[in-house]
Amino acid sequence: MEMESLSWTSLNLKTKTSDKPFYGKYNYCIKVFVPHSEALRKLEHTYIDHVLQLKQKLYKDTRKKNYGGSWATTLIGVTDQISRTLHNACDYFNKCIDVKLMILPDGIYVYCNEYDMRKDLQDIGFKIDQITKIKVNRPAGTVRTNSTDYKIRCYLRSRNITDRDKQYLFKFLEDNENYVQASPGLKYYGERTEQRVRRYHYIDFKSYKLLDILEIMVPNLIRRVKPIHQEG
Repeated sequence: MEMESLSWTSLNLKTKTSDKPFYGKYNYCIKVFVPHSEALRKLEHTYIDHVLQLKQKLYKDTRKKNYGGSWATTLIGVTDQISRTLHNACDYFNKCIDVKLMILPDGIYVYCNEYDMRKDLQDIGFKIDQITKIKVNRPAGTVRTNSTDYKIRCYLRSRNITDRDKQYLFKFLEDNENYVQASPGLKYYGERTEQRVRRYHYIDFKSYKLLDILEIMVPNLIRRVKPIHQEG
């Protein structure tokens, strides 16, 4: 499989706002693609060779079988170019001083503080899929909202709740509609018969006082509370 290089002018650079850098220290996340990148879980050449040998054997064994249908994901053999890319990456990452890697089966999230690292990764043979830059736009431990009326955000715990607890939750929101605001996802959840509350569901409050009432009405639902940062 021939690895394609991506033009620098077409790189998909996006900005993500947050209260802190990636993992508290990195400003960039570069997502790169290369088959069999899981061989880099250990930055050792012998380990890479061992994994690639197993991958190639699996590829050959699978090619010998015909199950009468097509594969959902096409298996990729281990080429000389893929092997060189992985071994070059091993040498490169071992020399890096401050980089964090999140290894996937066919890709890597590279967390770093140097935007120019993208060129090094391309030169190694990686295809760059996405670059994300962190923009810290609020103090650590806070969230932002377009509304200036709300002071705190309450994130809910991911769990199944009973019909009664769900009824109490939305009764609380209805009775206090002038003082709380549910997230769009939580509103949509209320319109469905689903029982599971999600981690991304939240409620914005104008006052801390109503938090205690929510905890009494639906115990153990509150997961985390964060202040809402307001400019000025």
